[in-house]
Amino acid sequence: MLAELLTLGLIAGIYAVAFGVLALPKHWYRAAQWVFVGASVLADAKIVHWSLTSTHGFKLRLGLAVLGMLTTTLAAVWFIRKVQADIKGEHAATTAGAGSVLEELRFALGDNDRIVRITVNGAHIWTSLSFLDGTTFNGRSIKGYPVRVYTQSNDPKPYVDTKVYSSECGLVEIKANHLTAVPKGWDWNANDRAIEIINESRVPVFQVVLSAANQLDIWGVFSEAESKSGLQSTRLFKYPSAQYQGELIEPRRLLPLTAKSLYQLYLDSCGRVGGSHGGHHIKLNDVDVLVEYKFCADLDSKAAWINIFIPKYVDVLAILKALAEQYEKLLEGELRSGNSYLRLHPGELPERGTKLVFTGVVGIYHEDILLPEQPDEIRAVFEKRGVHARLYGPDYVVTRNSPLSKA
Repeated sequence: MLAELLTLGLIAGIYAVAFGVLALPKHWYRAAQWVFVGASVLADAKIVHWSLTSTHGFKLRLGLAVLGMLTTTLAAVWFIRKVQADIKGEHAATTAGAGSVLEELRFALGDNDRIVRITVNGAHIWTSLSFLDGTTFNGRSIKGYPVRVYTQSNDPKPYVDTKVYSSECGLVEIKANHLTAVPKGWDWNANDRAIEIINESRVPVFQVVLSAANQLDIWGVFSEAESKSGLQSTRLFKYPSAQYQGELIEPRRLLPLTAKSLYQLYLDSCGRVGGSHGGHHIKLNDVDVLVEYKFCADLDSKAAWINIFIPKYVDVLAILKALAEQYEKLLEGELRSGNSYLRLHPGELPERGTKLVFTGVVGIYHEDILLPEQPDEIRAVFEKRGVHARLYGPDYVVTRNSPLSKA
């Protein structure tokens, strides 16, 4: 009988070690939980049966029975609580040193610059820094993603609230750039340009990069579908973060915050003349596509022109072909509203911007590199509509930020 009890205890111990120590999937945890409880109940039943049938003294039988049942019950309760804590991510503490990692990325806008750009998994939006104020406007929620971006009053530091998906834990909440509970084996690292969270396999599940003074790029695994799609970003930082605080795997070629990104150059493309900034809807294969534009108007010469911004990860050629056929609607609306612009010169009476004339020039700011034949193809498409297209791509950023261009 004693040998049987020892055997049951050994089996229960093996289960505890195998399932409690190893980080196995949730359904294995559940199975381990019930197996261990079953082994404990069986051990208790054997102890009761022995106490009733043994020929030893009553006190000895009662003492051994109580001790055996108490031991197995406490072991079962401990194991169940440990499993539940691991599943919820409450049992694992924050990785040592992660809380002290420097995380100080901030928009670096000039006094007259208020427009910021945010991308989420490549999707592009723009907004005013004022609208990100979490106190006044509750920040900006990103359509199609469980992402909210906001700032604190009078502080250009961006914060992100979201949920990322993990096959082990389901959806894991992130508040103000930090995990609300750190699952076992996860870690995070950061510096003044980026934040990153990795899972137990050291695969990134969330990244935030301040890629330019007014541009915040967010990437994350926000759903089970995205997790299974094979979508994966390259890890930015070295780990564990306690040992490599803020240290990148390799230097990332980020634009200095004092330099102008292509998007910033586009925002400044009207120069000192007036204009408007908005989005125009075009039809592309029966799909509604929003094209960002700037309408520029020189009220001295009455000349007007249009600049277009085309972000990465879109079909540049298809969008521009559709825009060439539909741009007149954009132009008509802006020319009609030209009288909303005022020409203000010291010592002169205010003058409304009436009778603006379109010069036939469209500036196209494209983030992706075009194939060798595409620039001529794009120009030809617009020339057929009586429009001259000027293209500004990644090389334009290098040229404009060169010290020679400022000489």
